[in-house]
Amino acid sequence: MKYFHTIFFIFLISVKIFGFLNDNIRMFLTIIIILNIIFSIFRIYKLDKRLEKVKKDFIKGKYCRNIFPFHENTPEKIKEILKESINNIEEKFYKVTSSQIENSVPRERIFCYELYHQLRLECQSYKFGVRFDISPELVKGKSMGYSEITNIPDFLFHREGTDVNFCILEVKAQLNKEKIKKDFETLSSFLNGKTKLLPYKIGIFLIFGYSFEEFIVLAKKMSLEKYNNDIIVMCKKSNKDGLIEKTLRDVNYIIRKNK
Repeated sequence: MKYFHTIFFIFLISVKIFGFLNDNIRMFLTIIIILNIIFSIFRIYKLDKRLEKVKKDFIKGKYCRNIFPFHENTPEKIKEILKESINNIEEKFYKVTSSQIENSVPRERIFCYELYHQLRLECQSYKFGVRFDISPELVKGKSMGYSEITNIPDFLFHREGTDVNFCILEVKAQLNKEKIKKDFETLSSFLNGKTKLLPYKIGIFLIFGYSFEEFIVLAKKMSLEKYNNDIIVMCKKSNKDGLIEKTLRDVNYIIRKNK
């Protein structure tokens, strides 16, 4: 019934236009117009149904890889998505409580699970208009054709099955020198192209539960100059605190300046 008024209006116009013709011709033309309108409505109806199905499949992510092209600024867009996802993580994921201990403690894996969840939510919104695959803890070892790669990054942002690589992310919940060094080595190797993989565009080191100042205190006791200076260091102490972002070049400059 939603097309009734349109049909009736067009019918009246057709009668007015063909009023100068005899009754038989006018009736013939009117029938043709009405049939054409009916078939048009039928096609629109079918199209509406198809569009509704496409919309549902689109929401499920079925077509996202084919609709959004790669852009030169995709790595920067990924960084925006990552920052927004981090800021959406609730306070309860920064430290986990237990009935067996008095104080809550940070749990890197639980935080990463929630981060992956938030990343997926941001990607499903399609507001950033880029496409990529997120692979948490992807083992690019012998079984994947990369026998020389032994480190397992926390997150890879890339295009699965291709050499299109965007961003590598390492996450830490503790200020542990040896573990942080290992993360910086992984980030540097993926950025510098020291493996069979084509270099990733952006490398990010995220430490949560600690402020940037607390990280600097530890960084002063480490030799970070040997790592790729383009690595981005992000610090987020809690859900209420702002996300601090600096390059490793900035970090090394701050350390030298405060010596």
